[in-house]
Amino acid sequence: MSASLFDELYSKSKQYFGDHPENMLRDYFSMCDKKGRILDIGIGQGRNSRFLLQQGYGVDGIDPSSVALDGLNKMVKDEQLDLKLFQMEYNMFSAAPRTYSAILIFNLFPVLSEAQITDLAQKARRWLKRKGLVFVTGYTSNETCFKPSSPEWIKVSESSYKDDKGNFRTFLDVDDAIKKFRRFKPIYQWEGYGERHSHGNGHIEQHHLFEIILQKV
Repeated sequence: MSASLFDELYSKSKQYFGDHPENMLRDYFSMCDKKGRILDIGIGQGRNSRFLLQQGYGVDGIDPSSVALDGLNKMVKDEQLDLKLFQMEYNMFSAAPRTYSAILIFNLFPVLSEAQITDLAQKARRWLKRKGLVFVTGYTSNETCFKPSSPEWIKVSESSYKDDKGNFRTFLDVDDAIKKFRRFKPIYQWEGYGERHSHGNGHIEQHHLFEIILQKV
């Protein structure tokens, strides 16, 4: 999904994806070492990072949406928050090895190819400190709301679809998602139906999700 599309969505609502952190993050954030910063890949309007900032963590956030980052920059200035922002696609971002104590990758896998997912997992390992954590969510093969149904989407692998504009949709069951992260130890894993919700003034949705927390070994 393009930055321009997210700019449009975020322009319609100050909290398009809600204002509460992911349940998994809320339940397990205390496992993150405060000596290192946390990287939020796809920070959006900041619901997860804001929660971490309230707990005393320093956060770096990446997002291509200018609308999202304009709002976050105002928040940083008004509240003097320890939040550094980078307006770019995740694959343009670089960091020194062993920079972060944790990395958040929430609902990014569904719009990446399997090759991009593998690349991102490798980057996460490089950027994490020893025993650092990665928090990941995505859609499973049982997902229906986000599954492509129009003819421009072609199935290109067991798990992925691609359209004529080069966009991807990928659906991984929890065990397949874990396998993308080589030399990581599973700390937590779950898959099932998430909460019923809506985005902005949209219709009610319910997604079939996986959630994982992995530790670098």
